[in-house]
Amino acid sequence: MSKKVQLGQRTAEPFRTPPARTPPTGPAVTGSFAPPPGSPAATALTAAKAQRPSTMPLQPGKVSRQQSLSPAERGVLEKLGWEEGDPIPPGLADRLAAAQRDANEALEDLQAPVPLNTPPLQVPPSVDIGSLPAQKQQELRDLVQNYKQAGEQPAPRGPSPGLLEAGPGILAAAEGQLDELEVVDDRQQPEASQTGEIEEHFCPRCRWDIRIADPIVPTIEDKQIFLQAVLGGIAFRKVYFLLGKQLEVRLRTLTPEELDLCWKQSALEFSQGKLATAMDRMNQALRYQCCLQITDVRTGDKQVALPESIQDYDVAGVPAGETPLPQIAAYVQEQALGTESRQRILSNTVMDFNRLVAKMEANAHTPDFWEAAVD
Repeated sequence: MSKKVQLGQRTAEPFRTPPARTPPTGPAVTGSFAPPPGSPAATALTAAKAQRPSTMPLQPGKVSRQQSLSPAERGVLEKLGWEEGDPIPPGLADRLAAAQRDANEALEDLQAPVPLNTPPLQVPPSVDIGSLPAQKQQELRDLVQNYKQAGEQPAPRGPSPGLLEAGPGILAAAEGQLDELEVVDDRQQPEASQTGEIEEHFCPRCRWDIRIADPIVPTIEDKQIFLQAVLGGIAFRKVYFLLGKQLEVRLRTLTPEELDLCWKQSALEFSQGKLATAMDRMNQALRYQCCLQITDVRTGDKQVALPESIQDYDVAGVPAGETPLPQIAAYVQEQALGTESRQRILSNTVMDFNRLVAKMEANAHTPDFWEAAVD
């Protein structure tokens, strides 16, 4: 019998019905405990029973919807967005009191902008000029007139502190003493030979700095094999020895049909939402190309031989409308690529191989392909 384990759940205990209470069978209890019927005490007891609430008392921690609020409490709640009929959160009064204490402590630490014993500002009373003597009125008018005449005169201007070291022509122009100022560029111009030498360092088409050495240089054997492959209509192949000749990898170029399948599969995955961006789509296509271009990997006595063409892969269960590339890539990843470092080394080697092929293809239109490829 298997054991079942449920996580995050607990079986509820069965409900147990309490035993029924049996009414007493003895004689009814009578005596001085109950007031006699018709007495004032009996009438008061009956009225008290009628005023008792028919519901159970409130439980601690429950939100109450029936509150008797004072006008001050109602005003505070309405400022917080409370409306008639809304529940009141428990502990709201304590939180309001704590907030008030924090505000009072902040006010205690606040420094007054001016001393508290500073007397209030005394604004002088307005005086009607007509109530002053004629002599005082004339003195005030003369004072205003003198300030008006002084403001209309241009202020004396001196040389700017920043122009004290400048020449006499610039000082005169700054003071407005010259109507026209001839500006001559006296900076030293580079010689034509220097300009031409700088321009020779960059490609006139792509502006690439040609002083940087090209790490991809085809050998004589590369050029011979590439020329034979192009003229014979077969794939170009090359063997790379890595890690001190401890790792050997053989690569090949793809057919147009294989290249189209790589981009078709990456576009299909992008449309299905498996790839987030267009950059992911391009990287996925390059990964599929890498898996197809690797045909042989050797490490010591161990050899991983892969098919020379995608037609040599027999993949079953390919969904309709898709390609067998995901299954092929998974197989190559498991058999040849392996760890992260090994995958990165082989991927970079495949990119160098493709750059080598592109460089030799770029010289196909030269009059003498062999000399151009050698150079």
